[in-house]
Amino acid sequence: MPNTCYTYFKIIGHFDPDVITERLSLQPFETWRDGTSGQWCFGRCDSYSPYVEEQMRKTIAPLLDKTNILMQIRQEFNAVFFLEIVPTVYHDEPTPCLAPPPDIIDFCHETRAKIDIDLYMGVD
Repeated sequence: MPNTCYTYFKIIGHFDPDVITERLSLQPFETWRDGTSGQWCFGRCDSYSPYVEEQMRKTIAPLLDKTNILMQIRQEFNAVFFLEIVPTVYHDEPTPCLAPPPDIIDFCHETRAKIDIDLYMGVD
């Protein structure tokens, strides 16, 4: 089986996900709300390449001009941001490069987004 990977941007905090959608003017692929806690997931990219940085760039591209709004959301809703990287690798396949390049690190630093690599080992 070939390796796969997907990336997305996630916001968790004390908010209604509809408010985040409105503020960012971006449509999430998934939201969740439980009482005062909310989760908002955006920019899922499934187009795998061994150089996962391209997927990361596609995920964050629509967010690059919204860093001020993201910082307001972070402060107002006690939100935490994540750049999620979810590879599934198989033992006979080439190992993907999961290292974020400087431009991705700069975006994550500016927004205080955590980079979360959730690695799965595939079974043939």
